[in-house]
Amino acid sequence: MSSRSRCELGAHESSASQMAGSLTPSSGARSLACTSQLETDPDLLLPKARGALDKYGHQLVIGNDLHRRKYEVVFVEPTGGSSSEGEPSSASDRYKEAWVRLPEGAVERGVEIEETIVRELVGRHGRWISDKDKR
Repeated sequence: MSSRSRCELGAHESSASQMAGSLTPSSGARSLACTSQLETDPDLLLPKARGALDKYGHQLVIGNDLHRRKYEVVFVEPTGGSSSEGEPSSASDRYKEAWVRLPEGAVERGVEIEETIVRELVGRHGRWISDKDKR
């Protein structure tokens, strides 16, 4: 069982899957389409995040394990990698994961992981725009 988390970065994420499908790169040339995946089974987190990238064609999925959601998230993005011989490429060739963890004791001091997520998203979006402008 999994659920979707709310994203409060200027928009609220709908729990309806069809909403995610309407947010595609064609929604705006300078848009960075991002979804989140909250998972109760840590073994399913990365496969489901990768599956969401494949299904919706977004540039980023922020994955959360329900039991570690307050202090750890993973940013999953496609690399565009593929096998040169036409063979299926491995997940490590097709996706890049970046784990973000709050320092020990940060939650107790009132630090919220969302602050780190927003900072990371702002940086990624800036790089996204810069890369798009170079093309």
